[in-house]
Order: sequence, then C-alpha cells, then structure tokens
Amino acid sequence: MNLHYKRAAALLMTAVLGVAALTGCGQKKLDGRQTALTVNGENVTLGTVSFESHYEAALIYTYYGSFIGDSGYFDTDNGSDDGKTVGQDMVTRGAESIRDDVLIKQHAEEYGVSLSDEQTAKIDEVAQTVIDKNDPKELEKLGITKDDVVYSLTLDTIAAEMLDPMAADIDTEVTDEEAQQTSVTYVGMVAADKEGENGESIEEQNEETKATLQEILDKIKAEEDIAAADIDAIAKGVDESFSGTQVYFSTNEENPYTVDQVIVDAVRGLQDGEVYDGVLTNADASRFFIVRLDKTFDEPATEQQKGTIITERKQARHDELLEQWREASEIVMNDDVIGQVVLTDSEPYIFKEESAG
Repeated sequence: MNLHYKRAAALLMTAVLGVAALTGCGQKKLDGRQTALTVNGENVTLGTVSFESHYEAALIYTYYGSFIGDSGYFDTDNGSDDGKTVGQDMVTRGAESIRDDVLIKQHAEEYGVSLSDEQTAKIDEVAQTVIDKNDPKELEKLGITKDDVVYSLTLDTIAAEMLDPMAADIDTEVTDEEAQQTSVTYVGMVAADKEGENGESIEEQNEETKATLQEILDKIKAEEDIAAADIDAIAKGVDESFSGTQVYFSTNEENPYTVDQVIVDAVRGLQDGEVYDGVLTNADASRFFIVRLDKTFDEPATEQQKGTIITERKQARHDELLEQWREASEIVMNDDVIGQVVLTDSEPYIFKEESAG
C-alpha cells in the first residue's frame, strides 16, 4: 500500500465524485449484497469492491486515457504468471487494499483514532452526492448502494487518519551523511544501433554523436564561469536535438539507481562546478554523456531526501504492522465473488462533468 496513494484517494473521493458521474454499458448486473471478503467477522460487500474498483478504473481512463489510447490496457496480460489481465489484477489488489483498510479500522481505537461528527456527516453528504449524480440503473448494474460508498469512504478516511499514529514510534532523525544528495548536469544521447537513414554505419553515427558532445563540452569549458553556465542552452545552440538535464543521486551509495553509474564515477573526483574532461560511454555502450558536477552536497535536495527517508520508514512500519495484523486475523477472501467485478476496455467507465446548464 502506498501511503501517498491512500491519502490522495481519500481526498479525491471527496473532491471529485461530487461533480462526476460514471458512465458505461453492457456489464452483467452484479448482486452487490454478496460477501466479497470477511475480516475478523466483519463482512465486506461485493458492492464495496465494485465501487472502489470502478472508481480507480474511472480515474485511470479519465486522467490517463490519452496515454492508454486503444492499447486495450485493462484487457492486456498483467505480466505475471497468474494468467490475469490488468483489469482482473486491479480488482484483486483493490480487494486486498480494502482488507488492509478494514484491519486498520479495527485497530483504530488502539491509537485513539475515530471519526468526528463532522467527518461522518461529510462522508454521508459525499456518498449521497455519488448516488444522486449517477444513473440509478448504472449503480444497480454495478451492485453499488449508498451504504457501499459510505463504507468505502469511511475506510479511506480512517486509513488516512491512521498514517501518522501507526508510525509514531519510528526514528525521525536522519543525518546529512545518510541523506546527502549530489547534483549534476549532463548532456546525453542514445547510441545508434542500426544503419542510418542515409546509409551511415552505426560506428559513423556514434562518432558523429560523440563529436557533437565534444563540441558542446568545449563551449562549456570556454565559459568564464563554468559553474553558472547554462548547459541546456549551450547544448541546444550546437544541436537542437541535444539538451542538458540536472539530476540528483545519493552521494554515499556505491551504486545509486537515479543516474547512470558512469556519471557517478566520473564526478567523484571533481570539485563543485567542474566538468569532466571528456565524453563518457556507459557500461553497455548504449549512451554517451558529458557531465558537470554541480554540488557534491546539494542542501535543498538533501533536505528533500530526508523527508523521503522518513516517509519510507513510515511505510515500512505501516507494512510491518499490517503484516502482523494479517497473521493474527481470520480473513476470508471469496475469490469467486470478487472475480465477478469486471474491468475491461470494452466497457470503460469515465468521469463525466456536469453540464453548465
């Protein structure tokens, strides 16, 4: 479970659904009263799973539809060995997320967390808006009732309220050494791997690329203040297809994943503001680079990394507690029931804005 996602989901459900309507067609009518899962004797309806699954699908289609296009996103294989489509996998993961949220709700009292009258009233108001703004026939077909929406919003709200209490005992002290970030600016280009359009060999193309990078490097070195030089502008001034990019990596990690290792190795011996004197080729000869070390100790990036490390510690504690609670609980996942919820590209659900009139 991603902490940022759960917090965002709780906010989105209160902010978006009030002005949106689900639209779709053709799906087999669901009996949302069926028990999809049971957690320590607490039953969760199929309608709740249906609501959360279709809500997530609507988010994807509404905000990422231009990237998905006609790819058949939900109907494609999920890439694992379980034989499920992306849509089926989303429903399964959604049910598992609900399971975890139920566990969190059941432990909320231990942490002194409960919903206020105002929160409860807001949940009811939003749930009623969902019912009012959607076609009753669509909701009936999806097996969704107001009680399902109230329950779902309640779980999300409590889960958001429990984020900090569940991780209250973590160490929030992060040293500069642990978080230290180094910033570099580089110009890179992918190596050719096939003959050019005009018959140039792979070797000829790559030599031309390296020559262009060397020209950019020479112009950077000719700057009066190399540390302040606009590498992106210089690169584009030589060739519009080249550009400068600033990135950060964890200084004290031997093999940081955020930047190619050849760049990390090249700047280790430089002073702030210096450029590496030469064109770099990465380990598999797939990319070429020139690079400047901006700051060995980038203070703003380091402070941001401290926050990231604390968030990761919270996530680890959150996951640890959930694992303990799962092991100590009686949980029944009714897979045959859960599997009745279908997310497919042939029946997309999207958010439809209300008309102005």
